[in-house]
Amino acid sequence: MNTTLIEKIHRFLADGGQRLSRGFRTTLSSLFTSPSTAPRYLAISLLVVAGLLHWRAFFGPEPLAFDFEDWPKERCYLNILREAITTHTVPLHMDANLQMTQRFLALPETMLAPHFVLLKWMTNQQFVAFHSGLMCLIGLAGCWILARRYDWSAFTLLVFGSIFSFNGFITCRLAVGHFMWAGYYFFPWMLLATLRLMNEPRIVRRWLELSVVVFSLFLTGSFHLAVWWMLFLGVLALARPKLLLPIGAALALGGVLGLFRIAPAAITFGGVHREFGTGYPDLLLLWRAFVSPLIYDTPFVQTSTAALGWWEFDHFVGLPAVLFVLWFALKPLNIASDNDDVDYSALLVAAGTLAIFSLSRFYAPIANAPLPLFNAERVSTRFISVAFVVLLFCAAQRFNRYATRLSAGWQALAVGLLFQTGIELAGHSAAWRPALLEATHGPSTYWENSATMSAHIAHFAMESKYKLVVAASWAISGLTLFSAFIAWLRLRPANSTKPVAT
Repeated sequence: MNTTLIEKIHRFLADGGQRLSRGFRTTLSSLFTSPSTAPRYLAISLLVVAGLLHWRAFFGPEPLAFDFEDWPKERCYLNILREAITTHTVPLHMDANLQMTQRFLALPETMLAPHFVLLKWMTNQQFVAFHSGLMCLIGLAGCWILARRYDWSAFTLLVFGSIFSFNGFITCRLAVGHFMWAGYYFFPWMLLATLRLMNEPRIVRRWLELSVVVFSLFLTGSFHLAVWWMLFLGVLALARPKLLLPIGAALALGGVLGLFRIAPAAITFGGVHREFGTGYPDLLLLWRAFVSPLIYDTPFVQTSTAALGWWEFDHFVGLPAVLFVLWFALKPLNIASDNDDVDYSALLVAAGTLAIFSLSRFYAPIANAPLPLFNAERVSTRFISVAFVVLLFCAAQRFNRYATRLSAGWQALAVGLLFQTGIELAGHSAAWRPALLEATHGPSTYWENSATMSAHIAHFAMESKYKLVVAASWAISGLTLFSAFIAWLRLRPANSTKPVAT
């Protein structure tokens, strides 16, 4: 009997092990299967929870003075907006000289999205955390639309969403007070609008969609980020001449929509000349920027024209993520399923051009030329953010079409590497938390009174030209936005069999 009992136990354990093994393989396979809808919902849910928790922890719960690096300036901006809401006053001017001017509405880097009205009930710290989390959700919504449009598996969505949402570019920027960089989370929407226009260049509705995303960047104060995408789209149009008209029209309309930020800035800073700073001085530093989780105290990078902190170079994603992007984005896969409606060659040419412009002084001739908007970019390392997101998309798209060919062992390895990447990104973010940097480094040295500096709305009797430009540009942008929305509705197809692609 003992022998029989032992044999039954062995069979039970063996059967249980086989069932567990089959269940594990089935679960694992479902992550890599394109048509799997439920796992994809789970993936986006995990990303949403991670995004909200990340930015809540990043900006709290410790009280922040916002006196570190560029935060004093942003603190003044938020205080002025709160005063404007509370007193129902248009903040044309301020009593502080920030960015070489007292014209508040001439600063294209201030955040003017409608939810700034919440400042009436929120502290600066609460609002910064809320805005960052909201922008992250907007970015993840763009990732979700990309995943649906291109039928990504849950794992591909997790890879793209994780690497895009929590890399060193955005965490370091927000850590040092580049609050306007939160517009980075519009990148998936810019990419989506660009891909739609490339596939349907004759449909005017696609032009409108692209121009509205450009407008959104201007609205959130992401002036520089809008310029980077305009540069990318310009190169894309040159690579595909059939896109010259639609991209040119979309950018022109986007410029009119953003006139309320461009025109006041143009009459204020039009005569100011700033010398070009630098890009990545060499390829080794570029490599370190992506694979080395360096901290704020990393020595400044000294070039012949500028000395910049590490946050101007950091784009940490980790070695597995870098290899993933390089392998799948740049290596031809030569499989039948790689044929789709994505023009990889044009995207890679445009992304490669921005990557080259991010190096050394390749962008200097453009930066030093009298070209409005484009001559405002003094540090070209930032261009790599657009190039990387485009390469990440190409890699995700190609990987998604290859992943079903992976064995269970390779799939398990891929999951493990993604888990490792998540841990590395979390560790990098923790090292750049503003509370930690404030506690260990003290107030910013950019202003004499960084800890106490303040700004309030000021009333100037003169400045009639500036006031007229503000009124006219806001009116033109508002009317154009309304007209674009009406045109978008009128041009909407009556019947659509593929609602995701519209």
